[in-house]
Amino acid sequence: MQVFEQISNNQWISTLKEPSIFLCQIPFNVTESESILNFPFAEYHEDGLGVVFSCFLQLTKDKVWLRGFGDKEQKMETVAVYCSGDISEPKELLQELLLLFSLNKTQLVEVGDF
Repeated sequence: MQVFEQISNNQWISTLKEPSIFLCQIPFNVTESESILNFPFAEYHEDGLGVVFSCFLQLTKDKVWLRGFGDKEQKMETVAVYCSGDISEPKELLQELLLLFSLNKTQLVEVGDF
């Protein structure tokens, strides 16, 4: 069983040494992601973007930021995942994320350039 925990926005920010980078986009909207993780996403309004949903997770070694926009029920609005820009092994983190969501790489909507 994979171990992970939800962390706060402050815990995410306090450990960032480099700006976050795009890791991947999963094929789940915010509501589906909340159900899979059993954690709520925080909802807020960001100028120029509208309604934004965020959830921060501590995985085995690294932290990730899951971010969704608009209507959390909308299937077309899938969740993007970000990690710290100074991560040494983004491919390992991607594999851990795939296990967390029971996905294979071909099911991802998009994968970052790393």
